[in-house]
Amino acid sequence: LPDDEIHGDEAAANLDDLRDRWSRLTDVHQFFGMLKTLKLSRRQAVRMVGQDYAWLLDNDAVRAMFHHAVEGEMPIMCFVGNRGCIQIHSGPIKSIKPMGPWINVLDETFHLHLRTDHIHEVWAVRKPTKDGHVTSLEVYDV
Repeated sequence: LPDDEIHGDEAAANLDDLRDRWSRLTDVHQFFGMLKTLKLSRRQAVRMVGQDYAWLLDNDAVRAMFHHAVEGEMPIMCFVGNRGCIQIHSGPIKSIKPMGPWINVLDETFHLHLRTDHIHEVWAVRKPTKDGHVTSLEVYDV
C-alpha cells in the first residue's frame, strides 16, 4: 500500500480517540473516513492502535499467505494500490511463480508482481464489522 503519510505529530491524534473510533467500526469502508477525521495515515494508525487491532509480522508472511491460499483453494480479496490507481482481485488464486525477489501471481484473470525486497513492513490488521472482525495483511514499502 502506498502510505500517503500525513506529516505532522502522531501525538496530535489521541490514542484513546483512535481506539474508541476503531472499536466502533461496523464496516471496513468507514476506516478511511476515520483516518481522515483523525488526520492519520494508515501506517500511523496501525502503529498507534495497539496489538489487539494491529500487529507487525515478518515480511515473509506475504509469501506464506499466498502459498496457503493456493494450497487451500481459499478465495482472497487483494487490493494493490499506488497514488494513481487501485487493482482489486476477489476469488481464488491458482498460480504463484517466484522469481528472484519477485512473487508473481499469474492467473488467467489476475496478475500480481510483488518485489519482496522492497517490502518494509507487513501488518496484520483487524477491523470490527457488524458481522465480526475482518483481518487483513497490509504491506508497505519504504
